[in-house]
Amino acid sequence: MTGTNTVESVAKKEGGSGRMVFVTVRHDVDFSHERVLTEEHDIVYRGDDGEAVKSGYVAPPVDVAAVREVRPD
Repeated sequence: MTGTNTVESVAKKEGGSGRMVFVTVRHDVDFSHERVLTEEHDIVYRGDDGEAVKSGYVAPPVDVAAVREVRPD
């Protein structure tokens, strides 16, 4: 079995939400010299500027009494 990952396209865009890069990646899987699977993923990378960028959510502190340790047998 062999797999090949190919970057099909890269597109830069800029707008009100800031800079973005759209990347399409194709994944091909072959078995015994025959293609058995092809899928595409569209990935969006966003810059750290623009109106849509907000500071990250800060989780509240964890109440130690609510934590339970679990150990598998």
